Amino acid sequence: MRNGGEPTWFAAALACGLDARTQPITQQLKAVEDSVKAMKQEVKAIGQEVRTIGREVNDIKKDVEDLKKGQVHLQRIAAITYNRGCGTGPLVVLEVVPFVNGEDPLTDPHNLPQLVHPGDVAGLSNLDRDQYCKGYYPGRLPPAATQTAAILTAIGACP
Repeated sequence: MRNGGEPTWFAAALACGLDARTQPITQQLKAVEDSVKAMKQEVKAIGQEVRTIGREVNDIKKDVEDLKKGQVHLQRIAAITYNRGCGTGPLVVLEVVPFVNGEDPLTDPHNLPQLVHPGDVAGLSNLDRDQYCKGYYPGRLPPAATQTAAILTAIGACP
């Protein structure tokens, strides 16, 4: 007998019985721990894939921006080429030529009058003429005396 009054074999039997009862729980906890470890590895792998996809999306965005720039350049060339073939007669209808930076002169923030006919350039106000020149000749504004001819040249409606 032990000091608590229980027989000496009781503690061993109790421990054995508890082990037998807690073993399934211990095994389940081990399985849960293994599952959590596996999930952590999967989450880490997913995180790496997401970072890779993010880099690829950024590359695609850059490619799209490059394509947009190329499209604007082609649009400018097409409009200028079309306008050059129109001549200067009274029935001429010119295409809008985007500014060098790709912006449309007819929309915000410019809102300039449309140049439908080569004669429309001569009718521009000084302010509108300056704005057209700033868009077609950024950083090198033509002198006031040559601005009308410069705009006509820029849009392909040779003076």
